Amino acid sequence: MQYTVKQAGRDDVDALWQMLYYAAWMELDGAPSYHVAQQDPYLREYVADWGRPDDVGVVADQDGATLGAAWARMVPHPAGIANVPPGCLELAVAVHPRAQRSGVGSVLLACCCALADARGARLALTVRKSNPVVHWYMRYGFVVVATSVNRVGTESLIMQRL
Repeated sequence: MQYTVKQAGRDDVDALWQMLYYAAWMELDGAPSYHVAQQDPYLREYVADWGRPDDVGVVADQDGATLGAAWARMVPHPAGIANVPPGCLELAVAVHPRAQRSGVGSVLLACCCALADARGARLALTVRKSNPVVHWYMRYGFVVVATSVNRVGTESLIMQRL
């Protein structure tokens, strides 16, 4: 599979919204499209006003279609909702279903980690405990540091890259 990877800029906001739909498992929650995330006060923090000084991310595309993205930023959360450790950028990673299991996600995660490392930024993430990608994150140095209730009321793991 051939594709290009580039740093996520302000012109990639729509691609990040699309990928947030997959990262947040919104289809399983009954959301019909990524536009629902734009209205959710919890989820909108992952993309709204993209391009702040601490934002880091990459997007993969193939012939103008977004295949995936990995991005991180400071994300404020309401009290009691899956908070990552203080001072960490919160990571989101998603790959379009047509490109899953192709290696795109691994390339994106490695690139985003490298960008964060170059800035001296620490990364953390939240992931539903039932999501099979938990072990994939562990291969990239993420460890479980806490658990929390997520926005849909199930258990999430809070993982930090050490």
